[in-house]
Amino acid sequence: MIIESERLRIRPRTMEEMDKLYKAEQDEEMKKAYLEMIKCMKNDLEHQEWGADWLIELKEGTSIGGICFKGGPDEKGIVEIGYGIDEEYRRKGYATEAVYAVTEWAMKQKGVLCVTAQTDIDNEISKKVLRKNNFVEDGMGEEGPLFKKYRYVDNTGTLKDKVIIREERENDYYETELVAKRAFWNLHVPGCNEHYLVHLLRESKDYLPELSRVAEIDGKIVGEILYTMSYVMDGDKKIDVLTFGPLCVDPIYQNLGIGSRLLEETMEIARQKGHKAIIIFGEPYYYPRHGFKTCDNFGITTCDGENFDPFMGIELVKDGLKDVKGKFYEAAVYEECNSYTAKADEYDKKFPYMMKLKMPWQWN
Repeated sequence: MIIESERLRIRPRTMEEMDKLYKAEQDEEMKKAYLEMIKCMKNDLEHQEWGADWLIELKEGTSIGGICFKGGPDEKGIVEIGYGIDEEYRRKGYATEAVYAVTEWAMKQKGVLCVTAQTDIDNEISKKVLRKNNFVEDGMGEEGPLFKKYRYVDNTGTLKDKVIIREERENDYYETELVAKRAFWNLHVPGCNEHYLVHLLRESKDYLPELSRVAEIDGKIVGEILYTMSYVMDGDKKIDVLTFGPLCVDPIYQNLGIGSRLLEETMEIARQKGHKAIIIFGEPYYYPRHGFKTCDNFGITTCDGENFDPFMGIELVKDGLKDVKGKFYEAAVYEECNSYTAKADEYDKKFPYMMKLKMPWQWN
């Protein structure tokens, strides 16, 4: 497993590498630390990365430091990181880059709700690294000031009463696009262009603002779903169907049911307005929970005559796709966005800078 940032390549060391590191170490404190890491790796062979020391290298292969977790997520979903850069490579931004990359990886892992780090009380450089990565100082740990970066946690059970699902307003545009950027950044590819897609959708003749909705908490946009009209060609007959995308939630508020509410409430609106079916390209682990089936169940293929797991549909009314066979064509704006790479990069300059990372889960 390797994470690549702009200048760095970061990966967990193997058990064999950790053993060599332990045997070669002369400092007794570091030797003890490496032994604890090895024990942690042996205790969870399927997730050794939580115990391993992660090697930080420049992309041409020079080792410049290490970063590690102090075990996997605890019962509260908390993991702690520690890191160090070799002296000759300090004050070049490498620690900031490495912490960003590894924290982004950690926050995508199952069970992780918070990443913490401790610094020496007088280590202003390390504090600056954490603050640049949006960690917030919150009390004292055993080693010094404690910094935290966390997701929203609904400890009171009142989130469902705070979420408002409503139509998008013009003064929401920037915030809505920023949520899309945050949700998709480094998810499928390094960076993303979904926020540019949101911009293009509003100008498309196929866009359906009457079905599209945003989710709001305490006046802040935290999620969105946008619909377009698409169609299936059955011989010479054109049958209209709906498509949505993006459906997304700000990473801080994910796994709290907001995406499900956006989907379920808008599907009901579409049903009431007389729409019969939805066809999408989406995550196959998520949408079947809401009744979506792969399109081979309906005798529908992509425009290229293919079928695969992410290509799914749902009938909004009984037998909504019963007599529909043929090839699916999504709204042209989706393909247009994919071909506007340079324009998407230029449009991205409107938003806060986020580093592009090559992550293990991304498409090849």
